[in-house]
Amino acid sequence: MSRPGFQHRTEETLRGPSHNNNHGNGNYVTTTTTSAALDESPRQQQQHQHGTKDREQRCSGATVFSKIDLRTGYHQLKIRAADILHSPPGYGLYEYNVMSFGLTNAPAYFMNLMNKIFMNFLDKFVVVFIDDILIYSKTEEEHEQHLEIILETLRQHKLYAKFSKCEFWLKEVGFLGHILSAGGIAVDPAKIKTVAEWKVPTTQTEVRAFLGLAGYYRRFVEGFSSIARPMTQLLKKDKKFDWNDKCEESFQKLKARLTTAPIPIMLTSPSLLTLL
Repeated sequence: MSRPGFQHRTEETLRGPSHNNNHGNGNYVTTTTTSAALDESPRQQQQHQHGTKDREQRCSGATVFSKIDLRTGYHQLKIRAADILHSPPGYGLYEYNVMSFGLTNAPAYFMNLMNKIFMNFLDKFVVVFIDDILIYSKTEEEHEQHLEIILETLRQHKLYAKFSKCEFWLKEVGFLGHILSAGGIAVDPAKIKTVAEWKVPTTQTEVRAFLGLAGYYRRFVEGFSSIARPMTQLLKKDKKFDWNDKCEESFQKLKARLTTAPIPIMLTSPSLLTLL
């Protein structure tokens, strides 16, 4: 849904003005206000999401959604100057000035950056996961105000998105493997198809992979743990892999439960942000 003058301002904000070009292309800028230290701590940084129950209650009543996907992800996060010397991969033929993909602490540092930038708006009308930003509102008028705030915040911090991957003024939106709408939250149909086509596991690794996907949607399956128990028993250390009738029944039952059209969970349910 378009708004007078809104699309032009949106494109300029997301793509960035051409005179701020750092890479010979006017589509984006990777300069940010935050630097990351590669050796700040020997232990892995952890980033937690707080207040999931409160956040979920604040999502109740949302009818309009927009989604923004940042361009180049971690590359918008500078490495602290003193740590650039530690960044060369392999034989050290070149150095990184920005955070590279694959570093242990990259997700935590980037999530920390996003949380700091959007601290005043989190759980009020925006949810952020790494480089995915979801804006939700109860009315279209309210949504326009929320979008203006988020886009201006991105502009101030010189964070830009890939415009072709952004979606605005939606009545339902896919986010983190779920479909959100005014009616509630449901499993993404693409994930349902994946489950439906999953072949019978023949190794512990395959069992673990299936349970990992199925477990992500466990809130849609009543008695998930009981149904999955025969398969989870196969994951015990030093246990011989033996796919018996109980395992087959457990596997097929979970597939049936997940692929049967799920009833959307209302956004007022205390399980929403546990799912997200």
